[in-house]
Amino acid sequence: MPRISPALLVATLTLGLAACGGGDDGGATTATTAAPAATRSCGIVAFTAQSDDGAFDIKARGADCPTARTVARASRMRRLGEEPYRFTAAGFTCVGTPHTAGELAGVRYRCTSGDAVVTFDRT
Repeated sequence: MPRISPALLVATLTLGLAACGGGDDGGATTATTAAPAATRSCGIVAFTAQSDDGAFDIKARGADCPTARTVARASRMRRLGEEPYRFTAAGFTCVGTPHTAGELAGVRYRCTSGDAVVTFDRT
C-alpha cells in the first residue's frame, strides 16, 4: 500500500472540505499541521586551498545556505584542540563533538537558532 505524506494528506483534506462547502463550518475549527522544514546540503567552505582545512558536509534546516556557510566559516576562528568546542555566529549557538574519521581528526558541529539547525564537520 503506498504511503501518503502528511503534507499531501492535509492538502487533500483541505481541498476536499472546500469542495464540499467547507469554510463555513458553523464555528468548528479545522487543524492543519505544517510540514517540517527540508534539510538542504550547502556544500563546503575551504579555509586553505587544496587541503583538508575547512568545513565540510554543511547542512541547513530552517536556514538558507549562505547563512549556513557563514556559520561554518566562523568555526575557523576556533582551534581544534580548544575545549569546549563552542562558538556563536550569525545568531546561532554552536556546540561541537570531537571525532576521528580514519586518520583525520575533526569536530562535528550542531548549531541552533530557534528551530533552525546548521550542522557541519570541521577538520
